[in-house]
Amino acid sequence: MNDADDLGSVRYPCHLLLSHLTALSPSLPNAVVLQFNLPSHLHPPDYDLSTCIHPHTLLGTAGVPSGGDEDDEIRPVPVTLYHWSPPSVRAILTVVMPPGAFRAVEGYVELGEFKVVEYVNLSKALSEALVAEGQTESEMEMQGKEGLTREGFAGVIRKLDGGGEAQGREALRFFTVPVMGKGAERAVDRGEVVWRWSKPGSAYRKSGRWGRDLKTVLEEGEWSAGRGFGLLVKGAEEGGR
Repeated sequence: MNDADDLGSVRYPCHLLLSHLTALSPSLPNAVVLQFNLPSHLHPPDYDLSTCIHPHTLLGTAGVPSGGDEDDEIRPVPVTLYHWSPPSVRAILTVVMPPGAFRAVEGYVELGEFKVVEYVNLSKALSEALVAEGQTESEMEMQGKEGLTREGFAGVIRKLDGGGEAQGREALRFFTVPVMGKGAERAVDRGEVVWRWSKPGSAYRKSGRWGRDLKTVLEEGEWSAGRGFGLLVKGAEEGGR
């Protein structure tokens, strides 16, 4: 056995060391308990793909330029993403990017265009509207699990709809995208977030790297694997590749 294979050598990769010790565990004394908590940079390349296992729904809003045309899909506008978890709706981030980029994500749903009061706090307003709808807690929970539909959202957003009064209101385009996160209750906690695309069935690249620039992550996913990839999210402080 050379130095590179020596279990005591610092040159031996940590994840391979763990595999060797796991294989030897049946012959180890029962009193011996081995625990490893590897730094994130020492995890195998796809470690994060196996830990982001909880599905969540993100509600997105995009500004609608006046005199809209086909270029609206590729024209950068303010886009805000909210964690949709009835009866709670919580803002995650706002970024300027083309809203059409989200269409590449598997499960993307277009909810339509609505007029709402300018500068309204949508997190608070939508949460209150969900409660005002009179749904039971179990109905709200089921709606969150099944994903938001056009019909279901129209019933909530009508309380914020500007109707025929255009003054003091702005048109917003609403959509949803599913994401996978590490937490069961929240997609991410407050703070900066990072994103990663994944498409295990792709004949080409199957996943990307974690990145803070959501636009770049989505564009790279479509360029590398085509449309229909999954989107992962986690807090930036959690580290990763």
